Amino acid sequence: MAGSSFDVAVVGAGCHGLCAAYAARRRGLRVALFERFALGHDRGSSHGTSRITRSSYHDPLYVRLAARAHAEAWPQLERDLQVKALHRTPGLFFGPPSSRWTEFVAATRTAAPAVEQHAVAAARRHFPLFAFPDAVEVLLDPTAAMIAANDVLEGLARWLAARAVALHCDTVVERIGSREGGVRLHTADGEFDCGGVILAAGAWLPQLAPWLQVVITPLRQQVGYFQLGAPARELVPGRFPVWAWVGPTDNEFFYGLPAFGRPGVKVAQHVTAGAGDPLDPGAVGPAPQRLARVAEFARAQFAVPVLAQVGEETCLYGVAPQERFTIAAAPHDPRIVAVAACSGHGFKFAPLVGQAAVELLLDGVAPGPAFDGASR
Repeated sequence: MAGSSFDVAVVGAGCHGLCAAYAARRRGLRVALFERFALGHDRGSSHGTSRITRSSYHDPLYVRLAARAHAEAWPQLERDLQVKALHRTPGLFFGPPSSRWTEFVAATRTAAPAVEQHAVAAARRHFPLFAFPDAVEVLLDPTAAMIAANDVLEGLARWLAARAVALHCDTVVERIGSREGGVRLHTADGEFDCGGVILAAGAWLPQLAPWLQVVITPLRQQVGYFQLGAPARELVPGRFPVWAWVGPTDNEFFYGLPAFGRPGVKVAQHVTAGAGDPLDPGAVGPAPQRLARVAEFARAQFAVPVLAQVGEETCLYGVAPQERFTIAAAPHDPRIVAVAACSGHGFKFAPLVGQAAVELLLDGVAPGPAFDGASR
């Protein structure tokens, strides 16, 4: 297929790349999708069964962006894919006294008045599986949900394939060149011409967009799945909450989700600071010390016993300064658009990210402030 021509090529088939391809194809454009690994691979941060969506955030911009995603983008995606993406469940957010917690509460309450503040004693009565040992208060977010992440990615892949989107898996894009009338992708399988390209390669993005003025740090993440001493019916979406503990410093942020698609409730640490991990095309290896820290945290936070660890996952964030989003056109060629590091908190915004990238590429419409890299 060397020499094939497309209107839009998307490089990277994680959540943002798939959503960008979806947004472009909905416009009736000829689309090609390039992925250096297999679909659903574990060398990025889109794989796994579940993710959190919520209105509770450290910045009112993201609170408002979440409202748009909940009201418009996710319902549209569910209708088109015929997939149940959002499983409504309570959202609990809590933490010890700190300036970060105060900032988190202020931003949430400013932009999401539906989120309720509760005393710890009341929260323990309503959510008896949680101990809240060091919380100063608890936010209850009624807009929260669990995203069926793997179902969404598989649904997007099916939708694209059914609409003749060319899927090039296990294809490394080595470089991208500007040419008269379009852009050329150089791969080991040949050259591909397109009108424009969207780069959504996560932690691998700097290799393709060295012009991007954003430092992206690859950081390995360790997720654990745990069997709790509670009835299984209490651990599923609708009963068990999505939750996050907001600590006082970088890397002191833990979160969890109900049991879904595999045994055990999910608990992980959101690591966004550090020297960075090497990019290895072969695998992202486990981090035993981080997994032990996750297990220790789970034992402290749950009011019921953690009976066993029943699974683990490892993924790779591409972390930008202050965890900010950036969607930007190349200064030398506006037909090349990069979706920069969403730092592990971007899945919930994926349909909006994909749409914004396509609008910038095709219409020259600059993304809103939540995407411009200027805010945390």
